[in-house]
Amino acid sequence: MDDERGGRLILTTAFFGVLVVFLSVVLAVAGLAVVQRLVPLELREAHNAATGIIYAALYVMFGVTIGFSLFLVWQQYDEAQKMT
Repeated sequence: MDDERGGRLILTTAFFGVLVVFLSVVLAVAGLAVVQRLVPLELREAHNAATGIIYAALYVMFGVTIGFSLFLVWQQYDEAQKMT
């Protein structure tokens, strides 16, 4: 009896999860269509340029973080290899 309720609960949770994701995507696409229709191209291009600069800074920070993490892991690996 409990197995049946547990299975039904999992299916219900999965259904509502898929439904929420689907509705979010539909809402995002609808919002994109409305913005492209109502906001002039020149204004959207200006905002894209500003957003591109922010993304470029984030890419650099991500690269530095990954490089630093790799350096630390390699250092720990080297120490472990020397101890063995």
